[in-house]
Amino acid sequence: MVPLVSGASGPRPPRDLVLPALLALSLALRLVAALRPLPALDDLAIPDDAYLSLTIARSLAHGLGPFYGLAPTSGFQPLYVLFMAPVFALVPHDPITPVRVAQAMLALCDTAALFFIYRIVARASVARATPALVGLAWAFNPYAIQTSLNALETSLAFLLLVVVFDAVDRLRRAGPAAAVPRRLAGVGALVGLAMLARIDAVFLLPAVGWPILADHARAGLPLRRAAAALAACALAAAAVYAPWLAWSFAATGDLLPVSGSAVRYMCLSSVHHQPTVANTYLPMLLDALGVIARKNAPAIALAGALVVLLAAVGGRRALRDLRAALRPHDPVGLFGACILTAYAFWVFGPWHFPRYLFPLALAFALVAAAAMDLLLARIGDPARRRLAVAAFAVAILAASAAHPAFRRLYAPGTPEPWGYMRIGLWARDHFAPGTVIGGSQTGALGYFADKLTVVNLDGVVNKACLEAMRQKRAMDYLRESGVEFLVWQDDIDFLARESRRTSPGDLVPLGEVEGMRTWGEPWHVYQVRR
Repeated sequence: MVPLVSGASGPRPPRDLVLPALLALSLALRLVAALRPLPALDDLAIPDDAYLSLTIARSLAHGLGPFYGLAPTSGFQPLYVLFMAPVFALVPHDPITPVRVAQAMLALCDTAALFFIYRIVARASVARATPALVGLAWAFNPYAIQTSLNALETSLAFLLLVVVFDAVDRLRRAGPAAAVPRRLAGVGALVGLAMLARIDAVFLLPAVGWPILADHARAGLPLRRAAAALAACALAAAAVYAPWLAWSFAATGDLLPVSGSAVRYMCLSSVHHQPTVANTYLPMLLDALGVIARKNAPAIALAGALVVLLAAVGGRRALRDLRAALRPHDPVGLFGACILTAYAFWVFGPWHFPRYLFPLALAFALVAAAAMDLLLARIGDPARRRLAVAAFAVAILAASAAHPAFRRLYAPGTPEPWGYMRIGLWARDHFAPGTVIGGSQTGALGYFADKLTVVNLDGVVNKACLEAMRQKRAMDYLRESGVEFLVWQDDIDFLARESRRTSPGDLVPLGEVEGMRTWGEPWHVYQVRR
């Protein structure tokens, strides 16, 4: 048996063999899941927005710029789209291979994130087993595996977040005096790169800045010194991000992605743009907390059990030690609080919460790591320590395997139809080339039915539509843009709510798309009456 804890008896293999083994295991688990047929993966893991991003990447590859539907759009995260554009240059007429390539790239990104998570935990741990156990938990984490299959930017963005947290952790452990402008500028450049992957990485600046200011205050160093270093950090982030802002403004007229404004507008439309605590803010917060609890159930259960066990054996002093052990990870907690607040109380979009809030998975992993390390450090006998390590490993594997998402990912057979790919293929086969169709979930429609003109009518990748909705001209815009048919799944009354002038004959129902359901809901087709 390979000893994983300090003090274990017997020959000890090189310590660095543990990490490569974990990385290989993690990548293998993700690639095995990615080998399933694409329709099954579509049902299990791929949101409609993945196809929006891939359609824009295809437009870039074809020399059209960031084009979707009728015009250029800013409604995407640039780094992922830029990485995917060359794939479409190589396979310009194949919609399947780019999705496979995207999933392989994201599996590599999530595995690379494990490398940095392991480093962060190893740097803070006394027990040799702690980073190995946390690595095992991440390798088998069903939330991380499913996210790496979503063909969207989430795992790429998460990798860059973890790279920043690793850099900040190393910097802070060197002492407050190490936080000089030159080093913080390097961190800022990483923050700028992370912002190119997802714009919400901008919250890294306060999440990193506050702990560094606190470090200076505790050490009695002048705060103006820290302020100068943090200014260098912000300027470096802005310098890395600025070329994208310039290009986006030149290509689309926007500095920020239109998608965030559109998501917020759609959510406010459902309450007639009169949000209250009862009808919006509290339900959004509860939705966000529910997603966090469901998606992170194995990690939360493990972390909670370890904290309870630590309190039982060590009392209040052990809990104080836990807080001290977690202090180096304050940037992770602060970043998680920032994005939870932003999405629950401003951006909204509860259907996107599983990927918006994915970075919080790191916080639970670090809490579990700190509690586990304190528990293992209290066990003096090597045999008992090995027994505890084995028990923790069994608990990790059992918790992951018991999660419904893990069973769906690896269970044989065909999952229940749940995704968006089928409606795109149906539209491709049921409308004549050149037909103009519209919808509120148009990613798969635009990606697979590429011989049609697909007009996005929720504004996520269509600023003109969003502006028309704000002017209460949604139905007018629908006609002005030449839409002949709607392929619509959810709230069709949305169009009427965002229109001043409507009549009962505006949309002629043509029926439900037979046998076609996404997230349990049917699709309907309407003809637009001129």
